[in-house]
Amino acid sequence: MLAGCGNPVPPAATQWLTDGLAAYRMDAHDEAIRLTSDFIVAYASAQEAGEAHYLRGLSRQKTGDDIEARRDFTRAVQRTRRPELSGRAHLALAHLAAHRSDDLAAEAEYLAAVQSLPPADPPAAAALYRLAILLQRRGQWLEADRYFDRLTFLFAQTPYAAAAGSRVRGRFWTLHVASCKRRDNAARHFKALTQQRRAG
Repeated sequence: MLAGCGNPVPPAATQWLTDGLAAYRMDAHDEAIRLTSDFIVAYASAQEAGEAHYLRGLSRQKTGDDIEARRDFTRAVQRTRRPELSGRAHLALAHLAAHRSDDLAAEAEYLAAVQSLPPADPPAAAALYRLAILLQRRGQWLEADRYFDRLTFLFAQTPYAAAAGSRVRGRFWTLHVASCKRRDNAARHFKALTQQRRAG
């Protein structure tokens, strides 16, 4: 993620980002937030500030602070010149929108992620799949097929491609119905179906 660091930022400062990334990977999210915040305060106008915002957004999302995470991902998009980083930030924004059931915002962000990410970049698989699902929900079947086809071509061996295979060329929905004698069984089935919808 730090490959785009440029000369205007001194090595000691880029080390904040390197250490912040290491802290994030170790689930030390408070430390990652502190380090990236220090960088942003000191080098707010630097190109690398986009990377700092993205990394801080990831850590904030992990701590459950979705509102501030969304702000960081948005700033990452605004400040970076790197298409792959912009694509990852759009993908993170899309996931946040989907989590709050804002399908229109999620669709726009997934589309932006697909357009920004390099075609064979692994995160593009998730963006293609989620975008196609949202298009199906709006009845845009042919457009969804276009993204499913791209997914299965570029990422043939991935779980996303396997899942797409059962949905491509679809033109209708299946209704799941269950009858339960016990209330707790009904609650469990409802929870499972809700999770399937979110996964889809």
